[in-house]
Amino acid sequence: MRRKALVPHFREEIDLTLTLAREGKLQEEGDWRLANFALYLLAAWREPETYERLMQAMLLPDPYDREWLLADALDCDWAHLLLTTFPTGDKKETHRLQEIVLDADLHEDIRSTVLRVIGGLAHHRMIEREKVVTWIEWLFECDLNTPMAFLWNELAFQSAALKEPRLMVRVRELYARGWGEEPSAHLSNLEEIARSPWPEGNDIPCHVANPIGDIHAIIYEWSFFREGRCDPKLRAWYYKKIGYKPRSGRPGATFCPEPEIGRDERCPCGSGKKYRHCCGEV
Repeated sequence: MRRKALVPHFREEIDLTLTLAREGKLQEEGDWRLANFALYLLAAWREPETYERLMQAMLLPDPYDREWLLADALDCDWAHLLLTTFPTGDKKETHRLQEIVLDADLHEDIRSTVLRVIGGLAHHRMIEREKVVTWIEWLFECDLNTPMAFLWNELAFQSAALKEPRLMVRVRELYARGWGEEPSAHLSNLEEIARSPWPEGNDIPCHVANPIGDIHAIIYEWSFFREGRCDPKLRAWYYKKIGYKPRSGRPGATFCPEPEIGRDERCPCGSGKKYRHCCGEV
């Protein structure tokens, strides 16, 4: 009964947050932390229409809204959330995911996340594995219009996880051409993944998305809900890094300074590192 009472309020909060983001007012007027929790809980509860709200949030035009405000705590969990709420059997939605991967106007993080979702759909038998293998094999022939970083890394990982020999041939060709100076995985590691048995049940490799399980275990170490996250200097650095020019006349977010943290104190983000070697580097 409590869940039933909360659901409409969560939906209303998410819709309000998305509206504020589209109007350029989220950083000034929105409570992004509540929207974070609402999206996560609605996804875990498999509430209808949550998938579409997740897609709208992930595709927000302003990257600072998307990455630092609305999706800060969920950044690494988008694939899990989308997989949890994916409308199984909807071929149109599968095509939509493929179009996102190929959309050069979208940020590479989004495209690689969606590629991870597609791999997860195959592993969890939500779409036919052979169809995914065929599509990824074709993807190797495409001009993905991106530096060879996140997206190509994810393509190599998913190819190995699908354990299809003809995909590994393509991966070896990429490595032979020197596609990245520092790929996130050595070819030998990918070969080992490809040779391992196809997983049974929930025994899925860590780089393949799983549906959400234990919510408490995932949000336990969230450190994104303290005041002062919207540092204007950090936002300016982020915009410069990704080459984004914000809309003119857009107000900045209110910044509340955090308490002083000693350089050699443990970082409050929970990484276990000293502050100067972690968040203090920014």
